[in-house]
Amino acid sequence: MKTIFFLIGLLSVVSCQTSKMVVNPPVVKNQVVRDTTYISEQKELSNWLRSQTQQVRDDFKRDFTFSGQQIKEIVDKLKNH
Repeated sequence: MKTIFFLIGLLSVVSCQTSKMVVNPPVVKNQVVRDTTYISEQKELSNWLRSQTQQVRDDFKRDFTFSGQQIKEIVDKLKNH
Protein backbone atom coordinates (compact mmCIF):
# COMPACT_ATOMS: atom_id res chain seq x y z
CA MET A 1 0.00 0.00 0.00
CA LYS A 2 2.87 2.36 0.84
CA THR A 3 4.42 1.55 -2.53
CA ILE A 4 1.25 2.54 -4.39
CA PHE A 5 1.03 5.88 -2.53
CA PHE A 6 4.73 6.45 -3.16
CA LEU A 7 4.34 5.82 -6.91
CA ILE A 8 1.26 8.04 -7.13
CA GLY A 9 3.08 10.83 -5.26
CA LEU A 10 6.18 10.43 -7.42
CA LEU A 11 4.13 10.56 -10.63
CA SER A 12 2.26 13.66 -9.48
CA VAL A 13 5.52 15.47 -8.60
CA VAL A 14 7.08 14.54 -11.94
CA SER A 15 3.98 15.59 -13.88
CA CYS A 16 3.91 18.96 -12.07
CA GLN A 17 7.57 19.55 -12.92
CA THR A 18 7.18 18.81 -16.61
CA SER A 19 4.39 21.35 -17.01
CA LYS A 20 6.69 24.09 -15.69
CA MET A 21 9.55 23.30 -18.06
CA VAL A 22 10.48 26.09 -20.43
CA VAL A 23 10.59 25.03 -24.03
CA ASN A 24 12.95 27.14 -26.12
CA PRO A 25 11.81 27.90 -29.66
CA PRO A 26 13.98 26.42 -32.38
CA VAL A 27 16.98 28.52 -33.33
CA VAL A 28 16.33 30.52 -36.48
CA LYS A 29 19.16 31.70 -38.68
CA ASN A 30 19.58 35.43 -38.15
CA GLN A 31 19.17 37.57 -41.21
CA VAL A 32 21.42 40.58 -41.65
CA VAL A 33 19.48 43.81 -41.66
CA ARG A 34 20.73 46.31 -44.20
CA ASP A 35 20.37 49.88 -43.05
CA THR A 36 19.24 52.06 -45.92
CA THR A 37 19.14 55.36 -44.06
CA TYR A 38 22.27 57.45 -44.16
CA ILE A 39 23.57 59.98 -41.69
CA SER A 40 23.74 62.60 -44.39
CA GLU A 41 23.70 62.98 -48.13
CA GLN A 42 27.46 63.46 -48.08
CA LYS A 43 27.90 60.11 -46.37
CA GLU A 44 25.59 58.48 -48.91
CA LEU A 45 27.55 60.07 -51.75
CA SER A 46 30.87 58.89 -50.32
CA ASN A 47 29.52 55.34 -50.00
CA TRP A 48 28.36 55.44 -53.61
CA LEU A 49 31.68 56.83 -54.85
CA ARG A 50 33.62 54.10 -53.04
CA SER A 51 31.69 51.49 -55.00
CA GLN A 52 32.48 53.12 -58.37
CA THR A 53 35.45 52.68 -60.67
CA GLN A 54 38.41 55.02 -60.53
CA GLN A 55 37.33 56.65 -63.80
CA VAL A 56 33.94 57.60 -62.31
CA ARG A 57 35.67 59.00 -59.21
CA ASP A 58 38.04 61.08 -61.31
CA ASP A 59 35.17 62.41 -63.44
CA PHE A 60 33.26 63.33 -60.29
CA LYS A 61 36.24 65.19 -58.84
CA ARG A 62 36.77 67.06 -62.10
CA ASP A 63 33.10 68.07 -62.44
CA PHE A 64 32.10 68.70 -58.80
CA THR A 65 35.21 69.75 -56.91
CA PHE A 66 35.99 73.46 -56.64
CA SER A 67 39.17 75.21 -55.58
CA GLY A 68 39.24 77.71 -52.74
CA GLN A 69 39.54 80.56 -55.26
CA GLN A 70 36.47 79.36 -57.21
CA ILE A 71 34.42 79.14 -54.02
CA LYS A 72 35.52 82.66 -53.01
CA GLU A 73 34.45 84.01 -56.41
CA ILE A 74 31.04 82.34 -56.15
CA VAL A 75 30.50 83.75 -52.64
CA ASP A 76 31.52 87.22 -53.81
CA LYS A 77 29.06 87.03 -56.72
CA LEU A 78 26.27 86.01 -54.34
CA LYS A 79 27.10 88.89 -51.99
CA ASN A 80 26.92 91.38 -54.89
CA HIS A 81 23.47 90.23 -55.97
